[in-house]
Amino acid sequence: MDFSFVSKKSLAYSGKKNTHSVNLFSLNKTSQTSLALGKVSLNPVGNNLFTINPDLYDFNIEWNQGFSTRNIGTFGAGLLHGPVIDNVPIPAMPLAPFFGPSFYFGRKYNINFQGTIYIKP
Repeated sequence: MDFSFVSKKSLAYSGKKNTHSVNLFSLNKTSQTSLALGKVSLNPVGNNLFTINPDLYDFNIEWNQGFSTRNIGTFGAGLLHGPVIDNVPIPAMPLAPFFGPSFYFGRKYNINFQGTIYIKP
């Protein structure tokens, strides 16, 4: 994952013990990491190294970003792998013939990160 565009000044203290958050998409709208992850929360482990906390991929739309690349991609992924977009079930029957079985059986899923990432000072 590419976090080269993130610096420590981009991190916001989340109010939880030793946890920070960053909206990657607001920092770099074209990065694959930003498009895939959006917001993440991090814990420092020392020497500018951080772990990324587990997250839930739930096809949420960032309404304040309008028709952004991220929202269009999220909407499309939700149609293919849903059946939820922005935590709202999509009616499957009319669209199922176009999207196949994954439309019925898709769901939110957990993302568990391993290792550390470097955040520049």
